[in-house]
Amino acid sequence: MSAKSASTRRTGRGSRAGSRSERGPRRAGRRARRLSLEALEDRRLLATVNWDGGGLDGLWHTPANWSGDQVPGSADDVVLNVAAAEVIRFAGSDVTVASLLNHETLRIESGVLNVTKRAQVHGQVSLQGGQLGTSDLILVGGSLTVTGAMSYAGRLVMDPGSSLTADGSGASFEATGATSLLGASFYALNGGRITIANVENYAFASTTSNWEYRTFRATGVGSKIELPGLKEIVGGTLRR
Repeated sequence: MSAKSASTRRTGRGSRAGSRSERGPRRAGRRARRLSLEALEDRRLLATVNWDGGGLDGLWHTPANWSGDQVPGSADDVVLNVAAAEVIRFAGSDVTVASLLNHETLRIESGVLNVTKRAQVHGQVSLQGGQLGTSDLILVGGSLTVTGAMSYAGRLVMDPGSSLTADGSGASFEATGATSLLGASFYALNGGRITIANVENYAFASTTSNWEYRTFRATGVGSKIELPGLKEIVGGTLRR
């Protein structure tokens, strides 16, 4: 083999090697990936929030009064049920919660407590300047008292032992939605007015204590209890 041929081969190999060395960085560049992070908004999962009264002031808007030390929000199921009877005052800005289960005395003094699902009352709810907003109100032996005007278009269920009171000349409760009355009592006092538009039957719904009384009482000038669609009273004895 001549020196020229050997030189040519060496030059060719050198040329191919040079080509590989030039392609190397391009391949490495294609394999590289740029990572990026995107910030997402905070999310809260549906949770049960219990009143514990840890703030010692009885105020709904105090975070320390709740499990987790945070005032419940729109994704939360709220439970008011402690060993010792408590008076809980709702007095502040509007609040929306998912559901409400109340075994205590809840006074809504200002603002609106909105309940997007069911509001179930075993204790007492008193509207003293504020409002309760819901589309599904169930009184399970509990009571609702209004001292202002409340117009309610949602479902109303009143089980045995529950009561509805409108107290005062400016107090009124008007229900225009589907209604079931099972052994409930009604009190229109001092000019208060109660109107239950869509109920055809009232059931005494006696329990094991058949001596129990159910009361319809209108006392004071201008006080009224009106059930314009009522056709039948089932069970019990009507006394005036």
